[in-house]
Amino acid sequence: MPPSLLQMPDVVLSTILKELDLYTVLVLRKVCVDLRNFIEDHKPESKIDHASVTVNLDSVHFSMPFNTINVLYEKRNNGCYVIGKYGYNKKQVLVENSEFWELFLDDFKIVLKNQKMPIPHFYFNFKEAMANELLQKLDQSLKTWEHHVPVKRLYMGTCNQKEVVTLVSNIDSKLLESFEISCSRCMKMAIDEIVRLEHWKNLKQIEMSNLVTDLPLHYFSGMARVSICRIFVSGEDVALLKEVKLYNISQTKKSIILQIFSQYPSMIKFHIRSECVNKPQYDRILGKSQVGRSLYGGRLDKWLCEIDDKTVQFSLFGSMDNWNFSVERILRK
Repeated sequence: MPPSLLQMPDVVLSTILKELDLYTVLVLRKVCVDLRNFIEDHKPESKIDHASVTVNLDSVHFSMPFNTINVLYEKRNNGCYVIGKYGYNKKQVLVENSEFWELFLDDFKIVLKNQKMPIPHFYFNFKEAMANELLQKLDQSLKTWEHHVPVKRLYMGTCNQKEVVTLVSNIDSKLLESFEISCSRCMKMAIDEIVRLEHWKNLKQIEMSNLVTDLPLHYFSGMARVSICRIFVSGEDVALLKEVKLYNISQTKKSIILQIFSQYPSMIKFHIRSECVNKPQYDRILGKSQVGRSLYGGRLDKWLCEIDDKTVQFSLFGSMDNWNFSVERILRK
């Protein structure tokens, strides 16, 4: 009788593991406790370039890379139903007396704990607000890793600041460069705890879709690209050139955006989606606008200003309660 896997020398078994794809390794972990322990101790470095997690109250969907591997962990009365797809192959099993959330966290850890290079694209979507107990389990599991999760660009679907802080605080702050967060409906979201994280200082890009913030604009000053939502874009926000008293604003209270673009040369574009604007006020500050057409066919107002020998373009387009105001550097030919 040929020897079983567990009877083989560690060197041979480690060599076999290196030749297996990720999905097969996940399946092999569930064969027995001894194999699972061996894999956790000897699994070679992961090389994931894309990973996606979608969380519901009774299930978790984990996919990578670009949906070539899909695993669904679904809550059942007597355990967890696991459905795995790899290419055209599909396997499903009922793991009795097991919690879906804990099974996912175990696989999530074995897949990514040996990931040394930053993951270029990492998606984490909360379809429903998570209970504090589940967030605590996520936080506790991530803190058992030997290193923080290496992510370069993070995409999150949530409207809950606590969910953001729980995940982001366990990501390597030195590697995270871009953060995009969105919500299925437009609503206000507090981000005061998020901006206190070390990760915020190192971000090069932030995009908030359908999430309204009243955070002072200087908090975004160290980034290259910013896209946020606000209720109103004030005249003080767009006063760029004139260091005169404007509506009784002293010279010590110059425009926040002026400070951003003059003091932070890395800033390339600052975009604000707003419900309310005041174009006559902008004209008094920036001069008469140049009128054209946007890519969508509507009216486009543009202002060109010189800041520290650089050309900065202001743009305004939209209608009703859906306005887009942007400021960006223009490269000179």
